[in-house]
Amino acid sequence: MKPAWLTTLLILWFGFSASAAVSPPAERLFPPHETLEYTLRFADTQAGELKMETLAPTTFEGRPAHHFRAQLRTVKFVGMIYPYEESVDLYYDRETQLPLYIDVRVKDRKKTSRTQIRLDPKTQRGTEIEDSTENDEEPKHRKKFWDLTAARSQSLFSILQYLRVVKLA
Repeated sequence: MKPAWLTTLLILWFGFSASAAVSPPAERLFPPHETLEYTLRFADTQAGELKMETLAPTTFEGRPAHHFRAQLRTVKFVGMIYPYEESVDLYYDRETQLPLYIDVRVKDRKKTSRTQIRLDPKTQRGTEIEDSTENDEEPKHRKKFWDLTAARSQSLFSILQYLRVVKLA
């Protein structure tokens, strides 16, 4: 089971900003080039490093979007025992303030995976594609679809929790 450090910190980072009744303009809420860096510790030992950043505004499939990136890795002694790297790129629609695309890349010992999640606000449908390889086994590919109308995400990262608790079709 992979560590939940990254997801927890990301939810906290954006969850507080989304909890206000009236959100400030997106440009103030997500200033470009803002970077947060954390040192993760376990039993007084540096276990990992986390970097979260707001990248320059961009477009995703023709829609104006915010681009966020988070990178996590284990380091030092913990990294030698449990080598782990995770990178998450998120594209967030600047007009609707809804997530558009999430790209998660994980290297966990001998396993690598990439999960791509597309959220379509027009059709209210989500698509998740995961490709993974482990040891010398054949690559695995899975695709899931689901309906977003049952529960809307409250912030960019609450969709991650939604995906974990909702039974996917």
